[in-house]
Amino acid sequence: MFRHDALKAHQIKWLGDIVLVRPVSFTFLTVFSLGLAATIIVFSIFGTYTKRITVTGQLIPDTGLMKIYTVRAD
Repeated sequence: MFRHDALKAHQIKWLGDIVLVRPVSFTFLTVFSLGLAATIIVFSIFGTYTKRITVTGQLIPDTGLMKIYTVRAD
């Protein structure tokens, strides 16, 4: 009886061993992805931005034309 079970165990050996270990890179990528998602969510909740509008026209000072000079010539 024992001999039969031992032979049966050796016959299944060609299927290989079960390995339940994840590489460290999967853990790192998971933590990095969760951190990035949390950063984006926090920024979208608490962050602000400046609204930009493009307009056409000219800026004219109230007192007429102004002369602007540079301090150094590069």
